Amino acid sequence: NILRSQLSDLPESLVNLFSMCAKLTQADGAITKEEIRILESFMVDTLKMNKEKQKQAIDVFNEAKTSPYDFEYYAQRMVKERGSDARYLNEVVELFAYLAVSDKPMSAEEKFLISAAKVIFDIASPQTQEFYASGYEPKPRQPKADEDEFCEVLGITKADIPTGIKPAYKRLVSL
Repeated sequence: NILRSQLSDLPESLVNLFSMCAKLTQADGAITKEEIRILESFMVDTLKMNKEKQKQAIDVFNEAKTSPYDFEYYAQRMVKERGSDARYLNEVVELFAYLAVSDKPMSAEEKFLISAAKVIFDIASPQTQEFYASGYEPKPRQPKADEDEFCEVLGITKADIPTGIKPAYKRLVSL
């Protein structure tokens, strides 16, 4: 893998992960600021990456956008590296889902890639079903820090998102 040789101190599983994220985020034709924000937050809050590692991950992401290798290639490499680590593979799919819905709605291409990941990761395996049965619950979406402020300015609640935004904005503008 060309990327792996250039970034020898970034673990192979992260090279594959950020390469898949690049392929997924561009599947609908555009990489949005919200998708980038989710990835940045993931690097800092979840992976606790220092600045150097973040730069390497961003380089992998950017290089993978034009890589001749497809999403499935990186998914298969991840399975070779991580084996049947159900918790890890499910968290990867969960990250993919957050990325895919961040620029609403989830595109058919994004759904296809997430479905491909589930098949390659063998998410429906007995081991994975046992993992879910043991009490694993997907993490609830945490509100963005600016979402509270946004709602306050518009005079709406989080429950009003997304349908209440337009009427509230029109009300605010007409004042």
